[in-house]
Amino acid sequence: LKRMYYGLTWRRNFYLRIAHADAFVVLSDSFRKDFYAFLPGVRREKITAIPNMNSFENESIPAAKEKEVLFVGRLDNPVKGGDRLLKIWSAVCRREPGWFLRIVGDGPDREFLTGLAEECGCVNYSFEGASDHPEEYYRRASILCMTSTFEGFGMVLIEGMQHGCVPMAFNSYAAVRDLVIPDRTGILVPPFDEEEYARQLIRLMQDAPLRAAMAQAGLQHASLFS
Repeated sequence: LKRMYYGLTWRRNFYLRIAHADAFVVLSDSFRKDFYAFLPGVRREKITAIPNMNSFENESIPAAKEKEVLFVGRLDNPVKGGDRLLKIWSAVCRREPGWFLRIVGDGPDREFLTGLAEECGCVNYSFEGASDHPEEYYRRASILCMTSTFEGFGMVLIEGMQHGCVPMAFNSYAAVRDLVIPDRTGILVPPFDEEEYARQLIRLMQDAPLRAAMAQAGLQHASLFS
């Protein structure tokens, strides 16, 4: 009953908002299809898509890339899936001991996640806390991992690509396919297959030419959002 009530309430609120608006903007063309399915009968000409724009003006891949995997995001577990990241890293870190995981961000679940990292037996990782200059981390990292349950757009993917980080993400929300072209600009993993994610992460770690090719393609693709 609650689901029915909230479903009807949400639909009513959106219909009212769109009825009184000149335009309704979403972040991706793929979300327009969701809207049409969620709100049949809405005037389609009112809904348009404008993606987020690039955060930085970087036009080349930094030379000083390290064997670092990077996570940038709020430590809000139900949304960002930090527990998935740590379970994946626990399966990877001892197989690839030359690599290091940096977790940049803070949030309500930091204490839980630091405890989980120890419980899972993770090594070669650090919780860096929040940063006003994430570009310093992007410049060093070779791989950017997103493990979110859902996102609106996923700016960290584009920010990483602008700095030559190869992005990995779960194919868990529609707009991610605007940013990550599978096996060209990055890697998409079926949601929420942690074993496959770990396998693909190891593949990227072990294949430097593949990382270089994806990093270059990602930098070019990011220019679409300038």
